[in-house]
Amino acid sequence: MLLESPHVVIYERWLLAAAGLVIAALLVLALFLWRINRRQRLFRQLLTMRTTELAKKSVELQFFNDQLENQQRTLQKQRDQLDLAFRELTELNQFKQSLMGMIVHDLKNPINTILMLSSIPVSESNRQLINNAGRQMLNLVLNILDVQKFEETVVVPKREEVELLPWMREVIGQVALAAAHRGIRIYLDIQEQLRGWFDPEMLARVFANLLTNAIKFSPNEGEIHVRLTSDPEYNLIAQVSDQGPGIAPEYRDLIFQKFGQALPRQLGQIRSTGLGLAYCRLAIEAHGGSIWVEGDVGKGSVFVFRLPEAALAPGAPSKVFVELESTADADPELNLDDIGTLYPVILRLQRIPFYETGVIIQVLDLLNGVESPSIIRWREQVEQALFAGNEARFQRLIELAGF
Repeated sequence: MLLESPHVVIYERWLLAAAGLVIAALLVLALFLWRINRRQRLFRQLLTMRTTELAKKSVELQFFNDQLENQQRTLQKQRDQLDLAFRELTELNQFKQSLMGMIVHDLKNPINTILMLSSIPVSESNRQLINNAGRQMLNLVLNILDVQKFEETVVVPKREEVELLPWMREVIGQVALAAAHRGIRIYLDIQEQLRGWFDPEMLARVFANLLTNAIKFSPNEGEIHVRLTSDPEYNLIAQVSDQGPGIAPEYRDLIFQKFGQALPRQLGQIRSTGLGLAYCRLAIEAHGGSIWVEGDVGKGSVFVFRLPEAALAPGAPSKVFVELESTADADPELNLDDIGTLYPVILRLQRIPFYETGVIIQVLDLLNGVESPSIIRWREQVEQALFAGNEARFQRLIELAGF
């Protein structure tokens, strides 16, 4: 048996030591790697948790953002509604003020006429003017009441057979005085013996409103034409034409609305409540018909309405064209003595604007006690022209006196 040498023993020991060191290093490395792997797993778990939390926070933030956007939209909608309500209230307030002004405007002239005429001797002509002024006020009140009645209830026309020629003469007679004092002639073009089937009271108001409107916007010494015909389907067709300023297309629907302005004030036209034309539309529609306006701006308006199955066959196909005679008095004949008496009055009248009605009446009072029939008639006609707003006839009467 061979004995181990010391060198071999030392070598083996070093090998064992080196192996131990390697094993220890591997163990340390394994532990290190395990700890690193463990930390990585913990980090990934933490990262996953953080990512999940961030995703959750992102969803919550998106939800809150959506809520904020919804609230902003709601607030914006509420602001828009408030702005709209404010504008509507502002417009309503302006409308109320405008409406009051229009009603006062429509009532002012007839009231002034009645008050002025009540302070001077009442002649037959003045009685007619007072009656005409009263009719204007009554018609305005009836328009207000009837438009409200149409809106609140269903109004059924009381139809009856009407012979149109005499009926139209009577209807036009209601406004003939107002037309005559402005020198406006009314012509009636109608099928002879034409008869209608409608509510005569309701349609009389329609024609009265259309004619009043035509007189208001027609120039002095102008013409108004009323035409009634029927078609093969027995529709009754009516037209009222004037020589006024006409109505622009953009206003043609508005004028038949309640309180719609027939013509805008900025165009320099007469203000009106618009109730007359609103009543016309409601009355015609109650008969199952329709109403509209035609014509060109600057060349007059043509108001047309059609009533279905409202015309009865005329007895003859011929037509009549009637010029309704003016009810205005003929110009008085003044002699030299009359002109001399009027001289100081005319000098004062020439310096007074036509719209200063009260001042003109005071000047005319200088003629109190004058017994000349011609001067009395001249004064009456001057007052009639004044109350009718017929400046052309007023100036013609001034010139008639020799100035």
